[in-house]
Amino acid sequence: MTFDSDPDKGRSPEARRDHAESLFRKFFPKWIPLLESTRSGEILQTDIWDLKRLKAWSSDRICLIGDAAHATTPNLGQGGAMAVEDAYSLTDTVEKMGFNWKAFERYEKQRREKVDWTVSTSRNIGRMCHLKNPVLRSLRNVVLRRMLSNGGEKQIRKMYSID
Repeated sequence: MTFDSDPDKGRSPEARRDHAESLFRKFFPKWIPLLESTRSGEILQTDIWDLKRLKAWSSDRICLIGDAAHATTPNLGQGGAMAVEDAYSLTDTVEKMGFNWKAFERYEKQRREKVDWTVSTSRNIGRMCHLKNPVLRSLRNVVLRRMLSNGGEKQIRKMYSID
């Protein structure tokens, strides 16, 4: 579950449980028994930080993939998928060109457009999901319903295709 919260500053397990319970009661009342069967110490808070875009994913004989190269917020659930696609693309490029900086540059060039699109789309969805203004939230809901009924397939195809 992702929600707005102050960064964890040593919140006790009981405080995390109380916070989780308030969210479950509001948004997931059917799942309260699951929460009740979970020990307080097993409820974690992992803060999310948005990272700046790296200028390059490689230097000399070092090449980054996945979150190391292009961390993304979890709003699309694509972090792991992008890492696998990176590994496939980098392996393919190194097999064709050898283990060298030109192969690293080509791999990045092949992946950059899709990765940048996915990262920025996820960031924008996160911003929309966490709007505080009730009027903007209502407008967002109308727009999202219309978008999903009229053209969501195009975005889904882009996300799940491998170039």
